[in-house]
Amino acid sequence: MTPRPRHRSALWLPWLLLACGDSGGASGSISDTSITSATATASATEGPTAGTSGAETGAPTTSGGGGSESSSSGGGGGVKLDLGVPDAGDGDMMGCKKVDILYVIDNSPSMYDEQQTLIANFGTFVQEMQAALEKVADYHIGVITTDNYADEGFLDDSTDVVNASVPACKFLGGMVVESQQGLCTPFAAGFNYITEADVLEAKFSCVANVGEDGDSDERVGDALIGAIAPENQAPGTCNAGFLRPDALLILVILTDENDSSDTGPQEWYDAVVAAKGKPENVVALSLIWDDFENNCEQDLSESTGYTIEEFTQMFPNHAVGNICDDSYEGFFASAVPTIDTACDNLIPG
Repeated sequence: MTPRPRHRSALWLPWLLLACGDSGGASGSISDTSITSATATASATEGPTAGTSGAETGAPTTSGGGGSESSSSGGGGGVKLDLGVPDAGDGDMMGCKKVDILYVIDNSPSMYDEQQTLIANFGTFVQEMQAALEKVADYHIGVITTDNYADEGFLDDSTDVVNASVPACKFLGGMVVESQQGLCTPFAAGFNYITEADVLEAKFSCVANVGEDGDSDERVGDALIGAIAPENQAPGTCNAGFLRPDALLILVILTDENDSSDTGPQEWYDAVVAAKGKPENVVALSLIWDDFENNCEQDLSESTGYTIEEFTQMFPNHAVGNICDDSYEGFFASAVPTIDTACDNLIPG
């Protein structure tokens, strides 16, 4: 990999919703997490929830056997969102009622430990999110990787695992429906992502377990643009219906190397704002590598994610954390108030 310029990271964060507990605070320079939130307020209105079933995208539907149930459905146990009907009190028309959470997970070599840390903290994340977002009764949770699904030689797609049997989702930004655990479908709502009706921990542990066989040139920005592109949100596509105009969008980025996309932070930002109407309707959380952190020890080509940090800080509601930490709980705990504020102030696009 070409050496990247060294850049001091001021913020850190990828697991935006995992909060609770005293452990896992960021350390060193990145521990100086800066979190800001927008102050605009407006009424949230109900909007359509478009989408297609897995059958329309090449993935099994809720009625299909697949062979994924034993590894990813988790049966009847596990954490589900404890959602009720919001009280019709004063101010009930303000704030978000829906949340879309998109995880962009680096699946290049060297990322196994970080993926497992993210998965291990997911249950805490769910609990903290429930406690903070009392009026939210509708969640979309999706995972994409930084892989372009092209065989480009050594260390790139050495084994074709993620979405291997689901061609409709094998594109940069396609929802993960097949991982190291096998097929993660069916999802309860019949789409290619998790909703509040799923057993969250079981499903997330499947879709987030993307392994290390992806491209060693991580393309976070290009993947993000691909995931939210209108043509990839249309009925019959892999990502159909994930992004909703009346939902708060939470981006959670997890990568241990700077970005190798063909596009830059301004283009990523413009694409996200075009999709959501206003930057205040987005919370950007990134867990990145920082050469200045004492606990970041380079094994392969890890490098400071300065372009990811730049992109994250473009949004009024953001946080950046240290991917090298043993736990992300402390980071997500500090980010939850920002998420809460952004939800309260949502202005549907």
